[in-house]
Amino acid sequence: LIISTIMVARQIRHAQNRNIGYDKDQLVYHWVTGDLPKNFASLKAELLSSGVASSVVRTAGPLTSNWSDTWGIQWQGKDPHDKTDFDRFMQDEGLIKMTGMQLLEGRDLDLVQFPTDSTAMIINESAAKAMKFKNPIGQLVQDNGITYHVVGVIKDFVLGSPYQPTKPMIIEGSKGNYFNVINLKLTSTFSTSESLQKMEQIFRKYNPHYPFEYHFVDEDHELKFRDTQRVA
Repeated sequence: LIISTIMVARQIRHAQNRNIGYDKDQLVYHWVTGDLPKNFASLKAELLSSGVASSVVRTAGPLTSNWSDTWGIQWQGKDPHDKTDFDRFMQDEGLIKMTGMQLLEGRDLDLVQFPTDSTAMIINESAAKAMKFKNPIGQLVQDNGITYHVVGVIKDFVLGSPYQPTKPMIIEGSKGNYFNVINLKLTSTFSTSESLQKMEQIFRKYNPHYPFEYHFVDEDHELKFRDTQRVA
């Protein structure tokens, strides 16, 4: 029993000290509800101009959980028998800058400077290895009838369980339009409570019939250790 307790405690400590691959501090997200899809441009502009947020990025799901995976993507040179399972994520633009992820090659998505980035793709280093890409930038990857072009490679980051190895991952551009989450990077201009109050005012302005429900990424990440801590 003592040995088991020590092992569980060490496992928790190792996972908590693990570098997750991005800066989770001051990251907040809100579900896409009600009128937010049609009012997103105005919402984003006001969140930035108010000084509440330094970045606003839409994604398919939260940064702390994997909502989609696939082995059905295609690329040039893929073995017909290859069944490698890839985590699938989606962003509109600016995710790397907002989160501080480590860019190894290429660039982040930028729809202003590069309008075709709706069909751009970021892959992690594990995906580049799984696809056997010697020069990933410019490679074409097909998924769900859309052909994406790779514009960047990032260092692996923890999306799912902190106790498991990271998987090959693709981050698709906005062509698929499966956005469920609005992510914000809060500035240091206001206190956290002041920022949340201003956020609520802005969200209610553009989505008056739905509740304002925010979540902190660092708090969601800590929830991943709750069950193991209970066992310990």
